[in-house]
Amino acid sequence: HNNPKCYYGDMFERDKYVRQRYQKYQEFLKFYLQPGVKVLDIGGYRGELKAFLPDDVDYYVLDFDKNALGQAHLVGAYVKELNFDEGEISWDGEKFDIIVATEVLEHLKDPVRHLEEIKKILKDQGVLLVSLPNENMLYHRLMALFGFGVDYFAFRLYKHLHLPTINQSRRFLQTQFKIIKEDYYINVGAQTSRFEFLGKIFTLIPDAFWNFLAHLWPSGFARGTIFLCKK
Repeated sequence: HNNPKCYYGDMFERDKYVRQRYQKYQEFLKFYLQPGVKVLDIGGYRGELKAFLPDDVDYYVLDFDKNALGQAHLVGAYVKELNFDEGEISWDGEKFDIIVATEVLEHLKDPVRHLEEIKKILKDQGVLLVSLPNENMLYHRLMALFGFGVDYFAFRLYKHLHLPTINQSRRFLQTQFKIIKEDYYINVGAQTSRFEFLGKIFTLIPDAFWNFLAHLWPSGFARGTIFLCKK
C-alpha cells in the first residue's frame, strides 16, 4: 500500500480522449505561460503535461508514485514524492504562478484540506487549473438504475473516493477560489471500463457530436469539467 506503481500505465499514449483533455489544459493556460513562470503539477504522474508547456517555464511534479516520478524527471520535471493523504502540499516554501490539479482531488481523503493548502502556495496573481470527473452523467445514472453500480472498481486501491456532480465540483472550488473559466471534456472510448465494447461503437460517431451534447447538457454527457480559478 505504501509503494504504488504506475496504476494507470500508458493511458496517455493509448487513449485519444486523455490527450484531448490535455490539449484543453494547454488552451486554458496558454495566456499565463510566460517565460520563467513556475508550474506545479499536483498528481502530475509521469509529467505528461510537460509536452504541452513551453521550454522556458519551470515545471514541478508532486506525486505518490515513485516509478511515475522517475519518468517525469526524465522529461525535465523537478520531482518530489508525496503521499497526499499524509503530507502537506508544499515545496520548500516555494510559491507558484500556476498550480495544476487534474483528476486528483476526487482520489483524496480530505480534498478540503488540500484546497486550503493549494491556496497558500499559489501566488496572489496566480491561477489554479482543476479538472474533476462528472460521476452523474447519463451513463452512471443508467448503471445505478440497473443495479450495476456507479463505479465498477468501487473497492480498488487509489480509485475515486468522491463521486461529484458538476454542480458539486463547482461549489466545492468556489469555497476557496473564484472560477474564471469553465469547460467540459468527453471520453466516449470507455477504456478500462466494464463496457469497453460500447466505446468502440460510440467512437464511430464523430467527436464533434459528443462535444455538442456535452455542452448542450453537461451533467448528462460531459465526462468531466475543467475549471480555471484565481484567489
